[in-house]
Amino acid sequence: LRIINRAKYKKTLILLTDGQGNIDPDAVLQKAQEEQVTVYCVGVRFSLPDALKNIAEKTQGLWFENVLSESQLIDAYKNIYDV
Repeated sequence: LRIINRAKYKKTLILLTDGQGNIDPDAVLQKAQEEQVTVYCVGVRFSLPDALKNIAEKTQGLWFENVLSESQLIDAYKNIYDV
Protein backbone atom coordinates (compact mmCIF):
# COMPACT_ATOMS: atom_id res chain seq x y z
CA LEU A 1 0.00 0.00 0.00
CA ARG A 2 2.97 2.36 0.30
CA ILE A 3 3.33 2.88 -3.45
CA ILE A 4 -0.33 3.81 -3.85
CA ASN A 5 0.36 7.23 -2.35
CA ARG A 6 1.72 8.23 -5.76
CA ALA A 7 -1.61 7.53 -7.50
CA LYS A 8 -2.97 10.47 -9.46
CA TYR A 9 -6.53 9.21 -9.69
CA LYS A 10 -8.73 6.88 -7.68
CA LYS A 11 -6.60 4.78 -5.36
CA THR A 12 -7.34 1.15 -6.13
CA LEU A 13 -5.69 -2.08 -5.04
CA ILE A 14 -6.49 -5.44 -6.62
CA LEU A 15 -5.52 -8.27 -4.32
CA LEU A 16 -5.19 -11.34 -6.53
CA THR A 17 -4.60 -14.39 -4.37
CA ASP A 18 -4.41 -18.15 -4.52
CA GLY A 19 -4.88 -18.39 -0.76
CA GLN A 20 -1.21 -18.95 -0.05
CA GLY A 21 0.72 -16.45 2.01
CA ASN A 22 0.01 -14.38 5.05
CA ILE A 23 -1.30 -10.89 5.55
CA ASP A 24 -2.55 -9.12 8.62
CA PRO A 25 -6.10 -8.29 7.51
CA ASP A 26 -6.62 -5.73 10.26
CA ALA A 27 -3.46 -3.86 9.31
CA VAL A 28 -4.36 -3.95 5.60
CA LEU A 29 -7.86 -2.65 6.32
CA GLN A 30 -6.58 0.11 8.59
CA LYS A 31 -3.96 1.28 6.08
CA ALA A 32 -6.42 1.12 3.17
CA GLN A 33 -8.94 3.21 5.08
CA GLU A 34 -6.28 5.73 6.15
CA GLU A 35 -5.11 6.13 2.55
CA GLN A 36 -8.67 6.02 1.11
CA VAL A 37 -7.85 3.01 -1.05
CA THR A 38 -10.56 0.84 -2.57
CA VAL A 39 -9.57 -2.83 -2.30
CA TYR A 40 -10.82 -5.53 -4.65
CA CYS A 41 -10.09 -9.13 -3.67
CA VAL A 42 -9.94 -11.90 -6.27
CA GLY A 43 -9.57 -15.50 -5.10
CA VAL A 44 -8.16 -17.88 -7.71
CA ARG A 45 -9.41 -21.44 -7.26
CA PHE A 46 -10.61 -21.00 -3.68
CA SER A 47 -13.26 -19.34 -1.55
CA LEU A 48 -12.11 -16.11 0.01
CA PRO A 49 -11.94 -16.00 3.78
CA ASP A 50 -14.29 -13.61 5.53
CA ALA A 51 -11.36 -11.35 6.44
CA LEU A 52 -10.64 -10.58 2.76
CA LYS A 53 -14.32 -10.13 1.96
CA ASN A 54 -14.50 -7.71 4.88
CA ILE A 55 -11.55 -5.66 3.57
CA ALA A 56 -13.21 -5.32 0.17
CA GLU A 57 -16.61 -4.42 1.60
CA LYS A 58 -15.30 -1.90 4.15
CA THR A 59 -13.27 -0.09 1.49
CA GLN A 60 -16.20 0.05 -0.97
CA GLY A 61 -14.60 -2.60 -3.16
CA LEU A 62 -15.82 -5.91 -4.50
CA TRP A 63 -14.71 -9.49 -4.02
CA PHE A 64 -14.67 -12.47 -6.36
CA GLU A 65 -14.02 -16.05 -5.30
CA ASN A 66 -13.50 -19.40 -6.96
CA VAL A 67 -12.20 -17.79 -10.15
CA LEU A 68 -11.40 -20.91 -12.15
CA SER A 69 -10.69 -19.77 -15.70
CA GLU A 70 -9.10 -17.02 -17.69
CA SER A 71 -12.52 -15.84 -18.85
CA GLN A 72 -13.76 -15.59 -15.25
CA LEU A 73 -10.66 -13.60 -14.33
CA ILE A 74 -11.24 -11.25 -17.27
CA ASP A 75 -14.87 -10.83 -16.17
CA ALA A 76 -13.75 -9.96 -12.64
CA TYR A 77 -11.35 -7.33 -13.94
CA LYS A 78 -14.05 -5.91 -16.24
CA ASN A 79 -16.37 -5.60 -13.26
CA ILE A 80 -13.66 -3.76 -11.35
CA TYR A 81 -12.95 -1.49 -14.30
CA ASP A 82 -16.63 -0.63 -14.67
CA VAL A 83 -16.97 0.58 -11.08
